[in-house]
Amino acid sequence: MSDSLALLELPELQAAQGRWADLGAGAGIPGLPLAVAMPAASVVLVESVAKKCQFLREAVIAAGVHDRVDVVCLRSEEYAAKGATGRRAFGLVLARAVGPLPVVLELAAPLAAPNGRVLISTSEQRAASEWRAAATVAARCGLLLDRVEALTRSPLSSSVCVVARALETLPDWLPRRPGRARSHPLARS
Repeated sequence: MSDSLALLELPELQAAQGRWADLGAGAGIPGLPLAVAMPAASVVLVESVAKKCQFLREAVIAAGVHDRVDVVCLRSEEYAAKGATGRRAFGLVLARAVGPLPVVLELAAPLAAPNGRVLISTSEQRAASEWRAAATVAARCGLLLDRVEALTRSPLSSSVCVVARALETLPDWLPRRPGRARSHPLARS
């Protein structure tokens, strides 16, 4: 959990406007701890596994944030395809341990509002090895890959955050069908 709270040092998190999405929320990390730490945040935990969604619903109630944290039990591609509720609806999209950077960027792009930010927690090694492919995918998906920021307050020694900004336009072909980002990546790392 303290790895999630290390994101609090990022100016993009402090300045985020509107709703936030935690992509592939799993056990609620980083979205749930950040929602607790930032009482003004409105967060949607996006998770496709029903069992995890049930846990998340219970965790949201236990954390006392049920009035501003929702659980959406859908694949991110399906949620983004639903229009106003998911597509380009989030000022901030968070992701941690979802997959390779190019895949995560493709999945996050349709959720991010124009000029919204995508923050991907990962390791320094993964960011370095996947940066070129991530930059290629970001450009194709209407994102600008900005930088890799060291998370100095994280208890994990090589924890970083990849920061991207959503451009004004999003390609009409996004999101692709569920699973395509992984099975047919736009670029390989």
